[in-house]
Amino acid sequence: MNEQFVPIRLTTLRPEVTLGFLLLLKVNGQFIKYINPEDSIETHRFNNLVQKKVRKVYIQASDEAQYQKYLDRLLVSDENITVQEKTELIAGQVADSLESIYAQPDSVYALAHSEKAALSLMNATELSPEMLKELFGLESEDDVTIKCAICTCATAIALARLKKLDQEQIKNIATASLLCDISLPRLHQDYQKFFTKNLEEFSPEEVKAYKEHPQRSAELLQSIPKISSTVLSLIANHEEKISGKGFPKGSTKLSLEEKIVSLSNHFALKSAGHKIPKEQILRDMFLNDLGSYDLELMNFLKKIMGN
Repeated sequence: MNEQFVPIRLTTLRPEVTLGFLLLLKVNGQFIKYINPEDSIETHRFNNLVQKKVRKVYIQASDEAQYQKYLDRLLVSDENITVQEKTELIAGQVADSLESIYAQPDSVYALAHSEKAALSLMNATELSPEMLKELFGLESEDDVTIKCAICTCATAIALARLKKLDQEQIKNIATASLLCDISLPRLHQDYQKFFTKNLEEFSPEEVKAYKEHPQRSAELLQSIPKISSTVLSLIANHEEKISGKGFPKGSTKLSLEEKIVSLSNHFALKSAGHKIPKEQILRDMFLNDLGSYDLELMNFLKKIMGN
């Protein structure tokens, strides 16, 4: 990928809205100008890209700030955009960031991309609280790891807000939620099954890889300058349970932030990964997981999903 150009999902754009940045297509390995900054994508041209199943278009790296302003305009100022469209837009933006992180997880850019994605979800869900439920129902062609990361992050943000945590705490929780499973693709070639099957169905080799992934994810990121020790701790402990039946250490003493990420990760895995209806997940949790997760947080989660 030419570092002068940045891929963005077509789902983050809307027709008939002035861009403010140059839009390009990649054809036979070459980047060609498609829409000028002062123009918008005409509806028929946008629909043509959709029909041709174009998922990615490109902007110049120097235009990233203008692209962010464009997204902000759509999310904040455009009264014609629906909650579902806003959800598709923000999910696409976060997915783009996550793909950059997965490509270079140990680079300084991984932290910058994850923090940017975390802040985008924080801002968007604060503007449109109903976006959380839309995120769980969103259909996309993204890797299941990305779907679960987005849902874990959005759920954790909502729980942290109900607990009245400050912005820095929420940002740490959101950033860690997006990075929890970053090591899985490196630990096992068939890593996607970890998000769609139960632990009892794994082979001994798969169980070992899965139980190691929280610590491995933290280790993969710890060399990044300025990464928060709190974020690393949240990642390393995101599969722990207060009952002591989690992994990799079987810890029982978790901070409030760790409890939030642990519960959010569990719920997102069942919903976005296993495709279990939210109501059933909540019923099963209150039947089978009392003592594994913080009861007040479980009730908050029920309130969030019920409302």
